[in-house]
Amino acid sequence: MGKIMTANVLPDGDVVKEWGSTGINHCDQIDEISPITSDYIFTTYWDGTAHDRFTMQNAGQKSSVFTKIIVKIYCEETTPGLKIHVTPYINGSPLSGKYINCPSTPGWVTDTWDNLEYDKNAMNTLEIQVRANIADKMGVIFIYSLYAEFTYSTPWAPDEWTDPIVTKNGNYAYTSQSFKWNTDSMEILWEKAWYYQYEVRRSIDVWDFMQPGFLCLYCFVEYSTNLPSIVETWQSLIEESDIWLKLCCGLFSGSDEEAELKSPALYLFPDRWYIVELIFKRRQQNQSFTLWTESEWCGGLPLTGCHLGFEWVLMTTSSEVS
Repeated sequence: MGKIMTANVLPDGDVVKEWGSTGINHCDQIDEISPITSDYIFTTYWDGTAHDRFTMQNAGQKSSVFTKIIVKIYCEETTPGLKIHVTPYINGSPLSGKYINCPSTPGWVTDTWDNLEYDKNAMNTLEIQVRANIADKMGVIFIYSLYAEFTYSTPWAPDEWTDPIVTKNGNYAYTSQSFKWNTDSMEILWEKAWYYQYEVRRSIDVWDFMQPGFLCLYCFVEYSTNLPSIVETWQSLIEESDIWLKLCCGLFSGSDEEAELKSPALYLFPDRWYIVELIFKRRQQNQSFTLWTESEWCGGLPLTGCHLGFEWVLMTTSSEVS
């Protein structure tokens, strides 16, 4: 039911601040995956009931089913046996709390909450609470970093895909990516969508579309694909944030726009590898930028946008040089 993927989210707000901290905002002291030991929160032996609680970044994946949370903490204790009691909250309700022992020198500890089934809206309410159960011991616990790793799947999205292949030749750049659905995922896509959309986002300052549309009213990206019955949708003023001015008329610069191919969902089949190759004009060379590939379903006629609904999932993110 869709490819199994993981994503990390960091603390981004304070709900309760009862621990000590090296800064006013406790979340800012621990919001990194690569720990910085000069910033931390801490609690001492007499604070056995004191706790900190943090909001977490949004999950960021529409239409996904989240099945597992792993909380990862980089911490240390000054006395053996000191424990952190960790409790995730979703929709304001706690999951079962778990005790984690910190090492005597800074190191990672983790615990897992699995067999879950939450949607994106629920996961966007995630909060993490930490409490030290150390009232009967002398000592201090330091937390230098804390984050949560999600495991999720998107039931309608492709089940497999390759990393995009990027090549360059003179003034042109080429991307190529393949993907396919299993039967159960394809059946869900058929139920949801009028169209499947494959998208590549990048900075148009470095890679632009190849050919402007007639009188600057629409733009097409040059492509080669075995996706059936491609609809060359015009990128309207409303849908793509002045993309027709940016790409066709060259009146403005911009970034992170989409090269998009739209194919009728009912014309797609499971267990078949689809490949999309796109061609871009290199406006700048030897510039670093980020390339994203995405899948999206769309409900709506070709020139009406997705007025009957849409959902998207990020497939790959890669750092490239123009």
